[in-house]
This record gives sequence, structure tokens and C-alpha cells, in this order.
Amino acid sequence: MKILKLKPWKYTFDCSGCGSKLEAEESDVKHGQFGSMGDYEREYYVECPLCKTCHKLKWGNVPAKVRNK
Repeated sequence: MKILKLKPWKYTFDCSGCGSKLEAEESDVKHGQFGSMGDYEREYYVECPLCKTCHKLKWGNVPAKVRNK
């Protein structure tokens, strides 16, 4: 199958740390294990380039092509 038009993934949000309006792209998404006492969950997040505040992304907002990187 041919891809005729590839739509890049973007996520727009307001930073809760500094109030800036930001747009995250696929390359900005990071993942990590969050939790305690052996009860960890994989979470996806982006970091504000201005104030370094981490913003967790809801699993449903991260497409499979980004999650599988």
C-alpha cells in the first residue's frame, strides 16, 4: 500500500509551569516508568523547553507509531 499523504503527529498544550503555549512533535515525546513500591506504569511525557516542567500525555493522545519508538 502507498502512503499518499503522511500527516505528522502534533500535540498542542499550555505549560502548567510557565503558561507558554507549546506544540510537541513525535521527536519530543519521551517515556519512563513512574510509580512506587514495584507498581510502575509506562508513561509518555514531554518537557517544556523554557521551564523544564514535565507534562504527562494521556495514552490515547499518543499514536501507536510514537509509542513504539
